[in-house]
Amino acid sequence: INPKRSFLFASKLLGRHSPVRPSLMRKTYKLLADQISPDLEGPILFIGMAETAVGLGAGVHQQYSEQYDRDDTVYICTTRHALGLPLICEFQEEHSHAPGHLVHWPLVPGLVSMVKNARTLVLIDDEASTGKTFGNLFAALPASIRSNLRSTVLVTLTDWSDGAAEQMIAANVKRASILSGRYRWDANGLNINAPEVPSVETKRGKVISPDKDIDWARLGVSRHRLQLDGEAASSGATLVLGTGENVWQPFLLAEKLETEGADVHYSSVTRSPIS
Repeated sequence: INPKRSFLFASKLLGRHSPVRPSLMRKTYKLLADQISPDLEGPILFIGMAETAVGLGAGVHQQYSEQYDRDDTVYICTTRHALGLPLICEFQEEHSHAPGHLVHWPLVPGLVSMVKNARTLVLIDDEASTGKTFGNLFAALPASIRSNLRSTVLVTLTDWSDGAAEQMIAANVKRASILSGRYRWDANGLNINAPEVPSVETKRGKVISPDKDIDWARLGVSRHRLQLDGEAASSGATLVLGTGENVWQPFLLAEKLETEGADVHYSSVTRSPIS
């Protein structure tokens, strides 16, 4: 249980809290990418929020870049794992069970240049309730990056923020979502003491040695390729399971197996305290 928040919007399209067919997830990426203008000024910096939207961000980035034949885009995911490398910024997601986010500079010089000179910023999360996480990330970006931006796009599966995020960021902000609206949370009056849970903050813990394959989006990526190999069950259903922030390569494998005719679902384990 997360004592900071009494509810959670759990998507059935995300491939995080419940198994989903990869083909349905791919349709989700396309639905969102279709809402983003093909004529955005480049370079375009896509940032996906850890841990829940790491794969969603990668999917939207890949779909947008490929369907519009854009070679001036870069994708970075935030992370809660320190890599011992220079940071673009760090920011807080106050309502989260693990509020600290890190954003690392890419290792490839060409990607660094795209980040520094980005004209469009695309921020991706699974949902927006108050819009504050988007606002915190935008405010944490170096002024040298923010001053170059001409537009910002906020991408979510569900947007409940009612325009709050746009007000925190700047002019010329667009939104893309599958579902939008308002929500209201009414406590039921029960006085329940949440159990003690261990700290899951890792960003100040042990530094992880960077690996170009494992840390693909933590260190920036412009093109996505499948690096895993595996086979589906000879009969019956197959579940491909990602873990934590390492979800994109398992998804690509699940998608490959499904296109080959296997009965495949995809999901991933999470450290979100859901009860």
